[in-house]
Amino acid sequence: METDYSSSPPNSPDSIDLENPLEKPEIVIKKDNIDRIYENEMNAQLVEIKNQFIQNSPNIETTMSYHYLDNNSPLTISCDNSDIEDDNNNGFKEVTYDDIKNSLDKYFDDPDMQISNELDILITYMKGQKNLYIESYIVSQNKLNMLMIPSILITIAVTIFAPIFKNEPWSIGLISSLNAITAMIIAMINYLKLETSTQTFYNTATQFDKLETSLEFVSSKLIFVNNTKEKTKIIFDKFQEVETKIQEIKEWNTLFIPYEIRRIFPIICHINIFSFIKRIENNKQLLISKFKDVKNEIKYIVSRPNTRYNKSRIECRLKLLYQQKEKIKDELSHYRNAYSYVDELFTIEIKNAQNYHYCIFFRNSHNESCNSNNPVVDRYIHSLISAR
Repeated sequence: METDYSSSPPNSPDSIDLENPLEKPEIVIKKDNIDRIYENEMNAQLVEIKNQFIQNSPNIETTMSYHYLDNNSPLTISCDNSDIEDDNNNGFKEVTYDDIKNSLDKYFDDPDMQISNELDILITYMKGQKNLYIESYIVSQNKLNMLMIPSILITIAVTIFAPIFKNEPWSIGLISSLNAITAMIIAMINYLKLETSTQTFYNTATQFDKLETSLEFVSSKLIFVNNTKEKTKIIFDKFQEVETKIQEIKEWNTLFIPYEIRRIFPIICHINIFSFIKRIENNKQLLISKFKDVKNEIKYIVSRPNTRYNKSRIECRLKLLYQQKEKIKDELSHYRNAYSYVDELFTIEIKNAQNYHYCIFFRNSHNESCNSNNPVVDRYIHSLISAR
């Protein structure tokens, strides 16, 4: 049988289809195998690092070290942190914000007293604003009288003595000079707007007196209300009403308080009572939240059954937490006494203003001082006055 060489063998170069060449078999490497190999190598290296760490740390218990090393979370209060499941952690119960707040209200003061303090400080602030504008009215009235009374006397003198000395050669010059002085004084009164200022300060003091009376009526009304939520609603509505009326007063009264009055009332003149109350309440809430976190961490450490491990570190941490706890409690007590302290400052400032004898040639003052202090309020007032 003869071989037909007209057609090339299947595997010969002549039989290869150039358009569709034969595909060479590829060596397939599975991705899972690569991941598994890499994971095994990393685990082996990790085990080696753990063993070296345990050998180089003889003071740490072996069990504790494995707990510490097997945890990937950041370093916490102890090596055995919250990521490790502990079946014996039955003594720890997290304290909530409401629990802390109720506990502080129970041992320090009650909500009714806090509401009363907020209302009392607002009443005292209204009284201070009323006295502030009354003193401004008195100062403006004194300046007006100092100019108006001489002009009236000069006018009367010119009217009486002009006919008597009309034949004297010097009478014309004297009368003209006195009339010029009178005209200059009246022009100064109009330029300084002393009449307008006096009337505006008087009207403003009257408005603040009405607000003070309204707040006193609300304070008397709260005595007969037993529901705390209803009391809070009444106080909140009244605060909004008073704040709106004060803004209206500030809109139509664009006059500045005289400098000598700002020196007599340095606190009442610069403080915004609504901003102060909001700031005190916000900072108090932040402190209560911080106190909650510290107390929960203390309870967590104490309730852990394996706190016998690494005792020195845990004792240092507990010592620091207890110090923070006492510091927060002291600061919370300052915040809770802030309203009564500011109320006392307002009262003393009003008494000092009433005892302040303002005269043209001398100033005689007998100032009272506050016997107690409150670092929280003192820092706020110092920053407020220094900024002005």
